Amino acid sequence: MLDWHPEKFLSEVDSKVNSALDQLTDMVRDDAKSTCPVRTGALKKSIRKEIDTDPSIKTGYVGSDLDYSVPVELGNRGREPNPFLRRALDKAQMFWDSIIG
Repeated sequence: MLDWHPEKFLSEVDSKVNSALDQLTDMVRDDAKSTCPVRTGALKKSIRKEIDTDPSIKTGYVGSDLDYSVPVELGNRGREPNPFLRRALDKAQMFWDSIIG
């Protein structure tokens, strides 16, 4: 007879997803910090991660709350874009794809 415990299975899956999300957001944050342009160091210091572990949807955020982080990332008049966050996210996406196939 099959002894099925869905609550245990779901708890284990939830734990593994939380762990993977934590690792991936660490990876994005660390890579973004290592490749962002540095003039004063403020932008690099401001890059943080946050994880929303709402049971219905897991979301990881990485970014900066500095006003000038968006113009640095996307560019503006007279400034070429330096997409350090996008590159970090793309690298993490490739890693994720290699894990889940």
